[in-house]
Amino acid sequence: MKTVSSPVARNPWFWLLLYLTLFALLPWQPEGPFDARDWSRIDGVSVTMPWWQFLVEPITALGHVITGAPDFRQAAASIAAWVMVVVGVWVYLRRADLSWWRRGVWAGLAALFGVWLLPAYMLLFSHIHFPGWQLETDTKRWLVADLQSHTLGSHDALVRAEDSLQWHLNRGYNVVALTEHDDATGAFYGEKLSTETGGPLIIPGIEVATEHNGFLLAVGLKGTQLPPPRERGESGYSARFIKAIKAQHQGSAIIALAWRLEPEDVESLARAGVDAFEVINVGHPDIPDTVRETMLRLEREGRIRLVSSTDWHGWSGSTRGWTLITPASDGASREQQVDHIMALLRGGQRDQIVPVVAGYQGEVPGWRLLLAPLVELARYGAELSPLRLLGWWLWAILLWLMLRRLRARGYEAGPLIWNGMLLLAGAVLLWQGIDIYRIRPEGDVVLSDVTEELGLMAMQAAVPLLFVALWWGRMSLRRHDG
Repeated sequence: MKTVSSPVARNPWFWLLLYLTLFALLPWQPEGPFDARDWSRIDGVSVTMPWWQFLVEPITALGHVITGAPDFRQAAASIAAWVMVVVGVWVYLRRADLSWWRRGVWAGLAALFGVWLLPAYMLLFSHIHFPGWQLETDTKRWLVADLQSHTLGSHDALVRAEDSLQWHLNRGYNVVALTEHDDATGAFYGEKLSTETGGPLIIPGIEVATEHNGFLLAVGLKGTQLPPPRERGESGYSARFIKAIKAQHQGSAIIALAWRLEPEDVESLARAGVDAFEVINVGHPDIPDTVRETMLRLEREGRIRLVSSTDWHGWSGSTRGWTLITPASDGASREQQVDHIMALLRGGQRDQIVPVVAGYQGEVPGWRLLLAPLVELARYGAELSPLRLLGWWLWAILLWLMLRRLRARGYEAGPLIWNGMLLLAGAVLLWQGIDIYRIRPEGDVVLSDVTEELGLMAMQAAVPLLFVALWWGRMSLRRHDG
């Protein structure tokens, strides 16, 4: 007896929705937030997304699947490999009417196009500040700080100062260190702007490269006078920089990026006078466990403090890192708050500075990397609130009604809907690329080097999307009219 399955049950999007719903209903909250030192949950603190996120949930889903992984670069590479294999095999099996080598050509082209769509989507996700996690506290016990961020005053940033301040407020921060690369002009511009507009408390800073491929942040700067660049043959630049900053900018603090360091570098920098290390850097999550263990040991010994920073350059609206800091007494001025924060970074207790992260960030087991599409999709599903899950169901119902209506009129419904999505994505990416390309300097701030490059890249990615959408849509309409 022949079994007839429902068209809905044969639709892969139905199984995707079922998969997400299953994990959303489980009592598993992988988003935390967690203390990044021991992955324990923190009382009185929660991460949420704005209520209207459900309106764009399926559109932003892939971006949240990738950026919420322990290491987004590795997750993206694994997902790209799976896309290439699955799309290629699916097209090869679908084109049974062709010879084997023609099927192979079609499968190869489809696999390449599928993989090309992933970076095109991530360009769209990185150029638009879609909603992301924001930290909420139910007590005045904490200041919520981001101790490394960048604006157009850094050579590799995409965001204007005023947009950065608003973005930080939307993500739950009330203290922001602007740590521009090599030139602190942008940091002081942001401080002035925030003071005039009543924005978050801005701490001026600078980021410099040192030996061992390391990077140091000097925060709490009192002026633009900085140590001279490394001299010929000099081997102890880090120590000299730290000493000079603390002499010229009394009350400031030094934070080291653990990215690219070895355990012995952590020990050396701590001896040289580094006050704190980033145990979480959202932009560079690949901190080896050996380096992490060294930092944890030094913090337990009271020699350093540990913080969690976004390293946000204006790329995407996602973030996962915050640092909780006990505030100064009520009525403290902005200057007094900054001095208080610097004092805690230089010598505060373990319970006065808490690095916070949404989800797990660290080294990835091989099995999780291999199965990244399934594992990260399950994690994303478990993070969905009832309202965000409702967004998925509403979009599914809307698309189902559109498919029925188009098919009733004799159209190839699937291709037309895909064409519409490609057309919309291409148009938005083109608009964003033009906007970024046209960015101009703010006051005396040196303009970022990447605005024109990334603006052009977005426009170049948009053109093939628009071409494929228009060509495919035209072919579908021709078949309908014929």
